[in-house]
Amino acid sequence: GAELLAEIARFFVSLASYDDERARYRIKGVIGPDEFHSGYPEAPYDGIDDNAYTNIMAVWVITHAIDALNLLPLPNRLDLMETL
Repeated sequence: GAELLAEIARFFVSLASYDDERARYRIKGVIGPDEFHSGYPEAPYDGIDDNAYTNIMAVWVITHAIDALNLLPLPNRLDLMETL
């Protein structure tokens, strides 16, 4: 389970970009479970920015991936991190 959580966390991290102006990370251009909000009319790309559901799921997965990795014995954790 830790490997799966870590891979999903890596995916969410790859979507995030730091916004210096807002001093926070953002996930842009995503479509959450409510597919009726598929984009802004004037936007040059599909999806919306900072979808609340997506952001909450990203935080949940990343937090639980860290917790799961910390539960592994150190040699197993290091092996998993090297594999990823």
